Amino acid sequence: MHLRFTSLDDEPVKFKNEFPGGRYNGPLLKGARVKYMKTAGAEIFMQELQHPSYSVRLSNGSMSANVRVNRYVKARGLYCTFMLKNGKREEFGNKKNVRIKQGCYGISYISRCSSICVLEQQQAFEILELFFAPGFLKQTAAGFPELAPGLRFLQHEGFKNKETGIPPSVKEIYRELVNSPVEAPFNRAYLDVKVRELLILLLQNELHTAPQDHSFSAFEIAQIQKARDILEDHIDKKPPSVRELSHMVALNEYKLKQGFKCFYKSGLLQWLKQQRLHRAKELIIATNRQLKEIALITGYSRQENFATAFRKQFGYSPGSLRRRNPGSSG
Repeated sequence: MHLRFTSLDDEPVKFKNEFPGGRYNGPLLKGARVKYMKTAGAEIFMQELQHPSYSVRLSNGSMSANVRVNRYVKARGLYCTFMLKNGKREEFGNKKNVRIKQGCYGISYISRCSSICVLEQQQAFEILELFFAPGFLKQTAAGFPELAPGLRFLQHEGFKNKETGIPPSVKEIYRELVNSPVEAPFNRAYLDVKVRELLILLLQNELHTAPQDHSFSAFEIAQIQKARDILEDHIDKKPPSVRELSHMVALNEYKLKQGFKCFYKSGLLQWLKQQRLHRAKELIIATNRQLKEIALITGYSRQENFATAFRKQFGYSPGSLRRRNPGSSG
């Protein structure tokens, strides 16, 4: 899929093949090719991972003036767009208009088309796009025969012009993609597994063959996701207790714990601990703060406990990671 960025007066927008030093602190796709542009009204960071059978593109930045995206699809396959921040309107050559709101995704099986995309609001945005080639789809469906009807449905249905909320399980895989614990040269294998896992979840969602969350209503699922967002906001500060959190999201403690484990495969406190350690890792790599200070920021009053937990999570100590990053010192 080729993208061409223009201003609304059709002036082309040019990209550089590197991020400016110190300007980007958002999610990272390890091993991705990067592109960057900045104008008086917009700043865009783009990362793209290419594989013969699939591709992953993450775009984010800010927009204070409208920039139009001309999208050209030349390869047949399954295309997915996740609007993580902001929404978009897209007009295709057949005059078909598609709108994807923030927190929703669109999925389509197409061969050739062109379209014009415009963000709904002039503000920060974050968009994840995936492409799956027919061979990759066939291989995946062969391993999971129950998904084949969902794939055939998509191939015949074409565009899926409906508001589909991004499931919590899909959001969690996205976070695992951009917070990969695996270093080169094994990161590619990790990415392959996560991309395939994401495809299976999408096909299940379209076919409604996913394990039914029969014990959770739509409201409860939304509140469980809200609880996760609240915990994420408290990575650098004291979090609410489970009882306080249950009151904040209007769920009883049992339902909250059960739902969190169902959707995020972890208990509340264990999930928060893992996220804090990932935050500590980012701070060690990107800043020159002392390790003791980073330990306190991420909830550890004793540096020895922090070092033990860090080693258990990543397989190496905070000090060894600091020594591997000469741009920082602790």
